[in-house]
Amino acid sequence: MHCSISGEIARHPVLSLKSRLVYEKSLAHTYIEQNGTDPITNELASVEDLVEIRSPVEIDSNVVVPRPPSFNSIPNILSTLQNEFDSVILENFKLKKTLDFYKQNLSSSLYHYDASLRVINRYRKQNEYLRNSLVSILNN
Repeated sequence: MHCSISGEIARHPVLSLKSRLVYEKSLAHTYIEQNGTDPITNELASVEDLVEIRSPVEIDSNVVVPRPPSFNSIPNILSTLQNEFDSVILENFKLKKTLDFYKQNLSSSLYHYDASLRVINRYRKQNEYLRNSLVSILNN
């Protein structure tokens, strides 16, 4: 939804009940408070004539808002790509750090598991040897 005053996408859109046009909330409030009229039709208006509209950005945070045309210059595109690259590198670093942490935990857990199996096996053999010894003593 584009603001009828600025022509840019409205972050907090409001609908004027007088003109039935969409405005950015802050721009419409300022204009109506200063002039007392609707920005486009110049009809008498008040702040109460503005109704907030829920935008897709507020409903679903996964919606990507398109960039204004000023972002289409080469320096802005390079800057945007650099920012995206930096964020991907940071995320990759965090993921590698988390992976290393879980690798260490897993190897430690596997080591303890293996050690416990060896202890259990040793006690099982010792128990079997003692039973056989007891049986042989009782038979004699």
